[in-house]
Amino acid sequence: MGAVERKIDDHLRDSVGETLLPLKQHSFGWAMYAACSVLYEGRAASTLALGNYLIITKSDGSVSIHGATLVLPRNYLASASLLSIEGNRLTFHRKKETIVITVLEVHWLQALDGWSDSKIVICRTEKELARKIFDNWCDFFPDEDFEIIELEHPTELGPIDILGLTATTDFVVEVKRKRASIKDVTQLLRYIEAKSGSRLVKGYLAAPSIGGSAMKYLEKHGLIFLHVNFDTHGTDPLRNHGQPLRPDADGDAPDRGPLHGYFQPQPG
Repeated sequence: MGAVERKIDDHLRDSVGETLLPLKQHSFGWAMYAACSVLYEGRAASTLALGNYLIITKSDGSVSIHGATLVLPRNYLASASLLSIEGNRLTFHRKKETIVITVLEVHWLQALDGWSDSKIVICRTEKELARKIFDNWCDFFPDEDFEIIELEHPTELGPIDILGLTATTDFVVEVKRKRASIKDVTQLLRYIEAKSGSRLVKGYLAAPSIGGSAMKYLEKHGLIFLHVNFDTHGTDPLRNHGQPLRPDADGDAPDRGPLHGYFQPQPG
């Protein structure tokens, strides 16, 4: 390298270094979009060719380097990594792992103070819908006298979402959080078969809506569609009194009441 090139290189390293040096003060994290190359040493050795990458550090000491595609980073170190800065070189070290980022140009740099750390809250689950039916059981089944109502009743095939027992009949309720499909009807049939014995078994498929093909398959097996959704309190299921249920134009049947059908016990 000639004298001119060395001067340019020294100037570049110094100017980038001046930009990077304050980063050590930002313990809450920062994000930088920069032209850089990356060297990793640890579980293995790897290099990341010179290019434009997004580098993110967080208050827990983690660092990740992202490319233009994919959710996962190109490389990362988990929490509690230590940062040292020398000229235009960032070195992150954690236990036996090291990432060295050589920065040639900083396109964008932002401190991330005030970054929130809230946890996601899972909502609109099948368990939530099952609990809704359980808590409003008499609204769904006003004409039956139940002795036992059980959530997550265990079977060899997995738990039945809700099982209600009268003196003579088992009510098997399979709950889906989205539009019910033929696959869901098949699952309900397997649970009904697992409960078949000396008692009558009545099967319900509960969901916000049901596909047209699934409704036909449900009717074919004499099962019951029960409309339930997240946005209303309780429900007032409409009984069809023997009239055929017709899917809507989009193939769904959302606001229909239960069909009436029993699985008769098979002779032993």
